[in-house]
Formats: sequence, structure tokens, C-alpha cells
Amino acid sequence: DSNNNFALSVGLTYLFGKKEIESAPPPPPPPADSDGDGVYDDMDKCPDTPSGFSVDSAGCLKDSDGDGVYDGMDKCPDTPPGVSVDDAGCPEDSDGDGVYDYMDKCPNTPAGLTVDSAGCPMDSDGDGVYDDMDKCPDTLMGIKVDEVGCPVPIKEKVSIELKVEFEFDKAEIKSVYRWHLQKVANFLKTYSDTKAVIEGHTDNIGTDEYNRRLSRKRAESVRKFLVDEYNISPQRLEAEGLGESMPVADNNTDEGRQINRRVVAVISTVITKYE
Repeated sequence: DSNNNFALSVGLTYLFGKKEIESAPPPPPPPADSDGDGVYDDMDKCPDTPSGFSVDSAGCLKDSDGDGVYDGMDKCPDTPPGVSVDDAGCPEDSDGDGVYDYMDKCPNTPAGLTVDSAGCPMDSDGDGVYDDMDKCPDTLMGIKVDEVGCPVPIKEKVSIELKVEFEFDKAEIKSVYRWHLQKVANFLKTYSDTKAVIEGHTDNIGTDEYNRRLSRKRAESVRKFLVDEYNISPQRLEAEGLGESMPVADNNTDEGRQINRRVVAVISTVITKYE
């Protein structure tokens, strides 16, 4: 008899070290861009562009508005064509009023004056004096002004003549004179600083003493009418009787005597107005 033995084996094989990998060929060097503007030298027509400036496809500095100042230095990049500019690319403003010369209709404005959108000094009230010099800025149109824009005062005398005639030996005011006395009252009210001396007169019929009393009575009648009917202050009116001493017509005729039987006054004042 014999003994039989069986054996089962498993093996593992491992290779130490690494397999050599074939290396890829190196990439070709990039095209040269000497001035670093993003345009390769072989295409760059402006190879020495300063660093930081925008360039066009040819590598040259951009001047979008064509004013001769490159975009990177141009502080006014939208200048209209043909406009003269300064070193910063901005339109010139010769008089320094804030309005560029090409828009300025008043190119020689003195320094410091306020100007409108056209570059002209402002004159809001149209009196010919610029606002910055005008001490009376709200002058009405057409008023004459002085060098500082203020209205020029003009002195003018204004007056009204009062005249009322009376019937013979009477002191009553006839109704026909009421409209005239109203005009006189309106004048007195308009010019409240005026005063009047109301003179009474007569013709030459009667004695001097009688005529003086009658003439004063007539003057007082007119004075009272103005005070009572139109509220004129009595302190502003003075009545005086001059009798027959100052005729203005011939007392030898009826017509002349009628004219001499009168009350008169000239009321005047000086006013200030503006042309």
C-alpha cells in the first residue's frame, strides 16, 4: 500500500521599480510681445507702447475721439471732432467760466462772473447790469438804472388847481362843481403830505370889509365840503378871505364880476418816479 499527497499552491508576482514612460516633446515657445500690450511683435506696429495703455489691434495707442490725446491720458474722452483741446484732452476754456470755447458765445467773460449755459454773464432782470454786480436784481422791465442796477430816481412836480365860482353875494357851492372837488380830494388823498391854502375872492360890489368876510365865508365853505364829504384832514386845509383885492377879470362887466367871485387854490408836491 502506498500514501498519495496532493498540494495546491497560489503564486503572486510583483515587479519592483517603474516602467519608463516616454516623455512628450516640449511645446513651442509663445510668440514674443516685447512691450506687453497683448499684440505679438510680428503684428505690432507700435512695438514700444508704454505699459498700461490701451492699444488697438495693431498695437498702437488708442485715441477714440481723435483729439490727439491717447485714451489713457484723455480726461475728456468724448470731445467732438475738430475741437481744440488741452494736454488732458479736454476742450479749452479760455476765460475760465466753465463753458468750453467751442460752446461759449461770450468768450471774454471777466473772471468771477456767473454765466449761463452759453457762457454769457447772467442778467436776470434784463436791465443791462450783470447779476453779480446788480444791487437791485428785481428791477421792472424798462426802468432806467444806474451802474449798480438800481432805478434812477427822477424828481417831478405834480399839482392840481382848485377853482369854484359863486353866485352874487352867495357862499353856497353849486352842484356843478362837485365832480371837480372830488378830483381835488382824490389828489389830496393820493399825495397825503400835501396842504392847501384856499383863497376866497369877490367882485368889487360892496364894501371892502363886507367883501373880506364874504370871501372868507366862501373859502370856508369849500374847505368844509372837502373835510365833511371826503374826510380830508382839516389840519391840511387853511381858508383865507382876500375880498376884492385880487381881481382876475374886469369888474366893469357882468362876465368879469362872475369870474372874480371865486375860490381858488393850487395844491402841489414833488414826487419821485423812475423812468
